[in-house]
Amino acid sequence: MFESAANYLVESSSHSPPALIFLEGQYVFRWTEEGKVKAKLVSSSSVRAAFANEPVDSGWLGANIVRCGVSKRGNWSVRFSPPGKLNLLLQLPNGTEQIAVPMPGLVFFGIHQTYYIWAIKEASFSPTSILHHAPLPNVSGDRDGHSTMPGQICFGDNSLPVATGSGIEKAWQIFCNTPFTDHLIKGKSVKHNEDIRSLLLALSDSNKSKYPTKELVSIYGGQTTERLISRATRNQ
Repeated sequence: MFESAANYLVESSSHSPPALIFLEGQYVFRWTEEGKVKAKLVSSSSVRAAFANEPVDSGWLGANIVRCGVSKRGNWSVRFSPPGKLNLLLQLPNGTEQIAVPMPGLVFFGIHQTYYIWAIKEASFSPTSILHHAPLPNVSGDRDGHSTMPGQICFGDNSLPVATGSGIEKAWQIFCNTPFTDHLIKGKSVKHNEDIRSLLLALSDSNKSKYPTKELVSIYGGQTTERLISRATRNQ
């Protein structure tokens, strides 16, 4: 490939139009100047900018947005909620109950229109934090077989926005306002392994202000935020 590209540059005449040559992992821009054929390597970001006809503007981002990007699967964003109380709608056998429950730090990640949520023990976000299963129903675990990556949220029939910096905020509101069912309730707590809802109800009744982080169950025995998000944005 490199040889054919080199031959193409050599054989080009001073009358040849400008051209972009694709090589493995890089690009070559060829043009003529003062009767001479010239060429230079250009980066993929430069090529992307040259072909973009519209300006890119993320819009105003919420204070909790920690990272945004674009991958082959589409736009992706990361949102962090520090520890604090969260109002939840919990579907129980005798009806739906609204409860206020302390939550650990929550990492909310979206790529295109698929969303994930994980928990961390720290109060502040860090890409090196060890991820744990979010202590909530309707979220896939390590071995549920519902997704290729743990933490995927089941939104039911809700229509979801694309995970741009502003879209992920809308998705977060949908997540918080959607009733949590008896779906995917196992493996989210050390002592309440069979049904995370029992712990959520106990915390609500006790009026505790902090989530007991010792109850969190780590993902794959210890995955970092950076590693799992990198896996989703680069390898899928």
